[in-house]
Amino acid sequence: MTTTAFFALLALLLLALGWHRARGVARGDWVRQAATRLVITTAPRSDRPQLRLERGDAVVFGPVAALWQADPATAVALGNPERLADRAGGDAPAGDYRVLGAADLSDALPVIRAAFGEAALILAPEADGRPLLLHAARRGDTASQGGIAIQAQPFRQLLAQLGDARGLQVRIERRRIRRHGWGGMQQR
Repeated sequence: MTTTAFFALLALLLLALGWHRARGVARGDWVRQAATRLVITTAPRSDRPQLRLERGDAVVFGPVAALWQADPATAVALGNPERLADRAGGDAPAGDYRVLGAADLSDALPVIRAAFGEAALILAPEADGRPLLLHAARRGDTASQGGIAIQAQPFRQLLAQLGDARGLQVRIERRRIRRHGWGGMQQR
């Protein structure tokens, strides 16, 4: 079994455990209020994703650079070399999610901590779809191992600010960028 396949299986196991554990989340503090949500999207006229935490009309954390493309080796190991968003090993699909809980990876094998960091948030889709991980990325990473990744230091800051993140709304918005204007160049 390759290292990539091992990581992919571990990510799927973490997602399954989180999915099974958390079904209904009691409402209460500001993290679970309707006006609070994590948003992963691109800035206007950009194709680079960013993550921000919104509370009403205010941004209370971020924006920080995010990764939403799947690791090519992981995608191939899971039989999805095209990184199709609706299949395991694919890019993070757009949609609305809820945080099911946090997976503590501090006692995990060093190779697992190296791939995902010391913790990961488990995101479940509100409609049909597959669950994702929001995890820390190593400096220099260009893809996510399990869904969405941000650098380790901002990830730790986000976790500290959120506390118990169960029930937090997460929105992933993907926009198409027109590179060739409105004219006939689109046909090429």
